[in-house]
Amino acid sequence: RRSRMAEAEVLRCNAQLLKAIQANDWPEYVRLSDPSVSCIEAETQGQLVEGLPFHQFFFAQAPCCKASEPQTGPPEKHTTMASPHVRLIGDSCAVVCCARIVQSKSGICCSQETRVWQRGPDHAWRNVHTHRSSKL
Repeated sequence: RRSRMAEAEVLRCNAQLLKAIQANDWPEYVRLSDPSVSCIEAETQGQLVEGLPFHQFFFAQAPCCKASEPQTGPPEKHTTMASPHVRLIGDSCAVVCCARIVQSKSGICCSQETRVWQRGPDHAWRNVHTHRSSKL
C-alpha cells in the first residue's frame, strides 16, 4: 500500500513537471528539479549535460504563457503522459518511464522518456535525471 502511494506521488510530480514545461513555468520547473539535474536529450546531441542553466535557456526562448494571463481560445499544445511505468528503488529513488505525446496545431510528436526522481531530506521528490529519445 505504501509503495502504491509513493508511485502515485511520483507520477503526480512527473505530470506536474510536464505541465510546467508546457506552460513555460520556470519557477515550477525549478521547484520540481534538483539544481544539478542531468539529462541526455536530442538537444544535447547525445551528450550528458548537468545543471539547470541548460534548461533555463529553452524556457527563456519560449513564448511566455503565464497562468496569470487570461487564455483566449484553446491551448496551443496538449501533453499526454502515456503508458507510465514507475519503479521504486528504496524509499528515496524512483524511475518513471513513459511516452510523452505532444499535440499542437502543427501536428503530433511523441518521445520516450525516462526520468529519475529522488526524495530529498524535505521529503519532496525532485527530478535528478532525464533521458529523452527525440526532440519534441
